[in-house]
Amino acid sequence: MTFAWADSLGWILLARSLAGVAAATWVAFTILFSSYFSEYDLHRAMGSISLAVVLAQLLGMVVSGYIVDLWGWHAPFYVGGIIGFVGIVLSLFIYESKEDFQKEPIQLKELLSVMLEPALLKVSFLSILAHGIIFSTMFGFTPAFALKLGLHTDEISMVIFSFMIPHAIATILSGKIFVPLFGQWKLLKLAFALTAIFTVCTPLIETKGLLFLIQGLNGFSLGILFPLFLGMAVETISLGKRATAMGAYQAIYAIGMFAGPFIAGILISHLGISAGFYFAGSLGLTAVFFMIVWSRLERKATKHNLKMN
Repeated sequence: MTFAWADSLGWILLARSLAGVAAATWVAFTILFSSYFSEYDLHRAMGSISLAVVLAQLLGMVVSGYIVDLWGWHAPFYVGGIIGFVGIVLSLFIYESKEDFQKEPIQLKELLSVMLEPALLKVSFLSILAHGIIFSTMFGFTPAFALKLGLHTDEISMVIFSFMIPHAIATILSGKIFVPLFGQWKLLKLAFALTAIFTVCTPLIETKGLLFLIQGLNGFSLGILFPLFLGMAVETISLGKRATAMGAYQAIYAIGMFAGPFIAGILISHLGISAGFYFAGSLGLTAVFFMIVWSRLERKATKHNLKMN
């Protein structure tokens, strides 16, 4: 019996590893999608593709429950495999301009220069914090808090809806409205500050209605961030090196997907569930702090350069 369990676990780990490799195609897909737009519309393009991702996540979380009820726990994996096959077929019809991309493989020296690009490192660091927040809350312990608050298991989907729908709306509005209105860095500060406030307020909630409201506001604030990150990670990088930059960016922010809920889980086990939300909120404040420091350093550097000239 033990050997059978170990064998099953091995297959599961292998399948998850292969799925992770397949997910890496998101890097190339993002860059290809952005190539269909002008540089001026880069943030709008990232907003559009982020909207598609969020809607797919929402649809998958909602539909998977019904699929399990109808056909059992194995059914979502079969359905996912079928959708993947449909994706393969559709990918055969994707147009790619061969003239827009670098034909020579990138050299190691150039690879390091791309990965050490200051703008890319800053955006990647902020993305670590943002992913730490969302994977510690909505994709982590928010459902557990909802149950602790008194919601029934069949009401958890309402919590997900209240977060994901505003989250999806924000992804499309981020590049079209908010970036031209506020500018990139001011918008990042505002969104992180709001996210920190709403996250810290979550464990203080005592009613279902207020929980839905705070989750909606938090989902909207976080939805502003991720399309911004995608655009800012590559906008200073030449077209031929953008896939490398996007790969580095997504490899770095994965730290937040793991470290965020891991640290939050440790804090919750010792201090209670509220500690996890206070930790996630502190990540948002940390992001605001670093952006303020960076902006001051840039202003000092600019003044110094003007005096030298």
